[in-house]
Amino acid sequence: MKKREVYFNELSKYIGTDVIKIIIGIRRSGKSFLLKLLDQELKTRGIKEDNIIKINFESMKYFDYRDYKSLYQYIMDQSKTIKGKNYLLFDEIQEVSKWENAIRSFLVDLDCDIYLTVSNARLLSSEISTYIARRYVEFNIYPLSFKEYLNFNSINNQKQKPLFMIF
Repeated sequence: MKKREVYFNELSKYIGTDVIKIIIGIRRSGKSFLLKLLDQELKTRGIKEDNIIKINFESMKYFDYRDYKSLYQYIMDQSKTIKGKNYLLFDEIQEVSKWENAIRSFLVDLDCDIYLTVSNARLLSSEISTYIARRYVEFNIYPLSFKEYLNFNSINNQKQKPLFMIF
């Protein structure tokens, strides 16, 4: 799995902080992939698997938790057996009705570190502050850039011959 270094390095600076981390981007831009990298990083740092609760709201597995009350109850039930900090990784949180109510409650009722992905086709960045009356940091993710593609394929674009030449 290749890291998207620029995004991942910035996100990892906020691991364990009391701000909500919100990853925003268009569909297929790499938001879910970044959450997977984060999950791996947490485990590398010694966080137990049991302390990490991951939910992808596009999965039918979690369809019953697409309203804030049922999501809240599910997380509170899962958290009863967790010792220490909860790490909540919610992919496509905008699928949950009134999700902001559950997120605010988790901050009050749990010792937790929260990471959300949001598809900006469904929720504008400017609307987030309305939903969350709490400190948060946004990470705007864009699809793979040409420079990243070259790096992933170990192509040094400085030494490559041009594809065409103009005379």
